[in-house]
Amino acid sequence: MCSYLVVEYVRPQQFIGALYGARLGQVALGTATVAFFVSGRWFRMHTVASWLLLIFTGVIVASSIFAYNPAISFDKLRNWLSWVLIFFLISNVINTKQRFAFFVFVWLGCHTYMAQGGTRQFAMRGFRFAPWGLIGAPGWFANSGEFAIAMSMYSAVAWHYYVAARSRMTRWGKVGLLSMVAMGVLCVIGSSSRGSELGLLAIAVCLLLRSKRFVRTGLSLAVAGFLVWAILPAEQKARFATAGDDHTSLERKVYWLNGLDMVRSHPTLGIGYENWMTYYSTHYRDSEASDTYNIHTVQVSHNIFIQCMAELGYTGLIIFLALIFSTLWINRQTRKAVRRGAGPPDELIFNMALALDEAMIGYLVAGFFVTVLYYPFFWINLALTVALAGIAARRAPVLPVRRGVQRRAMRARLPATPATQR
Repeated sequence: MCSYLVVEYVRPQQFIGALYGARLGQVALGTATVAFFVSGRWFRMHTVASWLLLIFTGVIVASSIFAYNPAISFDKLRNWLSWVLIFFLISNVINTKQRFAFFVFVWLGCHTYMAQGGTRQFAMRGFRFAPWGLIGAPGWFANSGEFAIAMSMYSAVAWHYYVAARSRMTRWGKVGLLSMVAMGVLCVIGSSSRGSELGLLAIAVCLLLRSKRFVRTGLSLAVAGFLVWAILPAEQKARFATAGDDHTSLERKVYWLNGLDMVRSHPTLGIGYENWMTYYSTHYRDSEASDTYNIHTVQVSHNIFIQCMAELGYTGLIIFLALIFSTLWINRQTRKAVRRGAGPPDELIFNMALALDEAMIGYLVAGFFVTVLYYPFFWINLALTVALAGIAARRAPVLPVRRGVQRRAMRARLPATPATQR
């Protein structure tokens, strides 16, 4: 699974001639799947999020069957099914604290590869504004908006990884992790993505509200915010001043209005999974909203909630919202369980539960302006949330997991006696 991260996030097959065109992602994922089953295990449904994901998958399949163009849906259905497989592999394979720490470290390393490239791009143009922003590795992060979302989530995880590990790190190790945070913030600024900058602000607000040292954290964030505002190019500040009235904002407004009209016409299962572009070009290129704002271009919805409603109906939206709230609830229960365990709270588990919450909130805020519902951001974050809950279950039995998992976790902590052996 770590090799899959490297292949999917760094994409070495795109710039190494001997590997060009190789399906390394499928090879890594297939190898991990075979290895998992050869080890004699089976996928376990550790939390309510696992069941919700299967229900969401059922909605996607049903939406594909009744889609405006089912051929398009079924042609892209394997992309979604790969995320389901990745979710269950991550949530079942990463079953110890050491594996979790290593997996997240590899995840940070993949993002650091992109962050240093983005920071270098930003520095080489003198930290000035560019309408195209910054780009990451080919694939999921080749667009500035998607790259900026990845960097905002990366900044949150890197910060909490630093907080969890700083007491056991050398000075240079601390500098390295803090450099990750700084590069992530710089990449969000250089990306020229207003949505991701708002997402980064939402992460900062979460840090402040959850801090035990409110005044000290508030002053630190105020200084950091002042520095970010000082670095922010004047053109980007002007874009915030014209938000809602500029051409980009008006385009999004048209897509959102037409997306809401789609769900009113197809409330149960929507127009069909991945059918937005085809349906929009046929029905809404010259709609009333398009005529009102004189915008007749055909683009994606630029909003994960509009995308979910339009393509999967209110049914899909309800399940997606349930997945969001289940993430927050599971992470909250994980932190409570760590606090109630014997001895001091585990810093890594506690801070990673905070990081996964904040990364998801940053994604949701930025996703209000970008079409990234089926990108890795939310689904890998959800898988790590479930994996972390399973790990914490082995340390404290008060968790949102099945009773069988709780019993096994409790039994693992008891001394070997004839009763526990039976």
